[in-house]
Amino acid sequence: MPPHIRRAIRHGAIAVAALAATIHLAAPAAAHPHVFIAARLTVVADASGQIAALDVDWTFDDIYSAYVTADLPKDKAGKPSAEALATLARQILVSLAEWRYFTEIVRLETGGIADNQNFGTPGEPVVRLDARGLAIAFRLPLAAPLLPDGQRLLIRQYDPSFYVAIETVNDGVGLAAPLAAACKAEIAEPKPPQTAHNLSEGSFQLQGATGGIGTMFASNVTIACR
Repeated sequence: MPPHIRRAIRHGAIAVAALAATIHLAAPAAAHPHVFIAARLTVVADASGQIAALDVDWTFDDIYSAYVTADLPKDKAGKPSAEALATLARQILVSLAEWRYFTEIVRLETGGIADNQNFGTPGEPVVRLDARGLAIAFRLPLAAPLLPDGQRLLIRQYDPSFYVAIETVNDGVGLAAPLAAACKAEIAEPKPPQTAHNLSEGSFQLQGATGGIGTMFASNVTIACR
């Protein structure tokens, strides 16, 4: 793996050590997060109308984007080549596999969570680089599709250690046909306790693929189908 791509992976995720050092020059050592993602997602169905996958679209902040692409091979226009960007996007997804792609989808029943859904292998990512930053889009399939009839799902995207902050943008959740006619999506912004803003660096140690400090800062997307 090329060194510049290897440097792009930290904590089994996307965080860059040098980027963290840059931010620490202007912020207290305990400050979190260090990488920011503006997220959009669409719930998609298979040919039989079952809930089958999430189309995920992430745009990274401009500081991270500039750093991680700085040493990539350039095209004739002096911009990172399409091939180099595609390689970087694939490596990001490979790195995120053990962390469930920073994505959690659970099936809800009266009284709480019924079960946590597993994922299959994502499709080939689509990558772009523009004035807003580096962005990757990929389809994340459910290991087993769900019938939409009467389903209530909770979707959250977060880094357990909160090294990476993932914010679902306004109007950033969609339902592809035919789910749009049978289901409704609602976004609830996170409301972490005040104490969560004053935690020490040691409180942000990496947990497993789910849970951890990051859950307190995750948007809750609820999908309700009739």
